[in-house]
Amino acid sequence: MSLESHKNRQTIGTGGAKNHGNELSRAVQFESEQKQLNHIQARIRRLPGSAYDLDTLVKAGADQEQILRLLALEVFGHETGWQRAMRRKRDEFRSLARRFKAVTAEAERLAEDPAPRQGK
Repeated sequence: MSLESHKNRQTIGTGGAKNHGNELSRAVQFESEQKQLNHIQARIRRLPGSAYDLDTLVKAGADQEQILRLLALEVFGHETGWQRAMRRKRDEFRSLARRFKAVTAEAERLAEDPAPRQGK
């Protein structure tokens, strides 16, 4: 976006200056939350055994900074998209497991039938 179009966007309508104030407020809030998250990450790093656990995850292919960020977000209490996605995936796996059980039960029932059916 060019500087001129940015200026026009701020002054069009009733909220040009107000929008700028809201953006500034959100930026300050974001910076404050980032500091809190960084503080939580530092506390996680200092926990006894955390270095060993993080090293184990890194050796398995995980990104250490991403693991720390996810842990800090969990402590911070933000509901994130990855949590919803994980719950959704968990529910899909549970549904798949129920369907496998149903198919297995049907296969066992058919296998126990002494007279094989022809034509079906």
